[in-house]
Amino acid sequence: MHRYCANISVAVTCSLMHVANLLVVTQLIHVVGLLVTQLIHAAVLLVTQLIHVADLLIVLSNAVGAQLCIYSDPLYDAHDLL
Repeated sequence: MHRYCANISVAVTCSLMHVANLLVVTQLIHVVGLLVTQLIHAAVLLVTQLIHVADLLIVLSNAVGAQLCIYSDPLYDAHDLL
């Protein structure tokens, strides 16, 4: 009877250890998933900000280009602005 109880307690202990290991693995997968999600989110935000900067640079270059075209126009007279 004593050996039977020992075998049962070993089996229960092993089962509990397996459950604990599964819980740890599940938590690790969850944490890695959250980390990957946050990295993807940060990358999307970075790309979005870079697109906004590119848009602003295009608008700025168009404005400068338009001013250069006006100033290089032979018909342009600076006195017209006064």
